[in-house]
Amino acid sequence: MKARMAVAAMVDLAAYSDHTNITIRSIADRHQVSFAYLEQVFCVLRRQGLVRSARGPGGGYTLGRPATDITVADILSVMEPPLPSVRTRHEGAIDRPDADDDHGPERMGDALWQSFDAFVQSYLASVSLESLACKLRPEAPQVVAKPYSLNKGIAKRKPMEVLRPRAPSFVFALGADPVA
Repeated sequence: MKARMAVAAMVDLAAYSDHTNITIRSIADRHQVSFAYLEQVFCVLRRQGLVRSARGPGGGYTLGRPATDITVADILSVMEPPLPSVRTRHEGAIDRPDADDDHGPERMGDALWQSFDAFVQSYLASVSLESLACKLRPEAPQVVAKPYSLNKGIAKRKPMEVLRPRAPSFVFALGADPVA
């Protein structure tokens, strides 16, 4: 799990840093993980030289090397110890007196797993941090020019309605004779 978080944090750092320091708090907020957990991950990454830290105002972390020079295999190798090779795991079986040759049933799949491990390592070594970060970087907003209008900012008015009183005329209201 720490290895996955380390890869995600390093990609985040490569995508958002642009030669400025990024705080662990901002990365933790973006990935919704514990600050303390991410701090442990960055401690290992810093010791191995994959990130650099700066203290004080404006402090945080930056990449220790260019993103094009860091691969996923580099990150995983510092976060998790390499698995023992298939041969090493079975060496005890070879020393047993009843293990007559290297073709026993427990050894039948070794070539497959060695090939698989080599393929995975080769693939992870070919994926750079930059190739992952470029997919995560926020795109610059595209400015679209709007056509200029002479009427821009001028509100269209509704034609005014002539108000007519609904009550009878003042003269008629008093009961006076309009002719007199």
